[in-house]
Amino acid sequence: MNKREKVLSYYGAELFDEWTNEATFIMEISYTADDYDIFWCHPAEEPWPNIDGDLFYYVENTFDVFIDNLKAGESIYICEEIYNGIHVDDIFDEIYAEMEKEGEVIEDPETGQIIIATD
Repeated sequence: MNKREKVLSYYGAELFDEWTNEATFIMEISYTADDYDIFWCHPAEEPWPNIDGDLFYYVENTFDVFIDNLKAGESIYICEEIYNGIHVDDIFDEIYAEMEKEGEVIEDPETGQIIIATD
């Protein structure tokens, strides 16, 4: 199991980079009438954008949205432009390192399975 899979398992989240109806949260690129890119991050059941809460002009501003929904255990569809723009692979490495450092996760050396630390 790689770090991405371990982090997803820990939070009970899923990540899709191809469209699926299983996604509960969607991070996609859209375009304005004059062909500017905008990034729309929204719950799957939300059919229309919330102008002041779901739309982002800069891809890097979707970083926290991704992390919040990952940690909330959402099933996330993320388009390639956002995936690469916020460096999702690096996010998984950082979150896993943070979890290890804080003692939230211990990896069984024999099986590679995550053991969740409890008090």
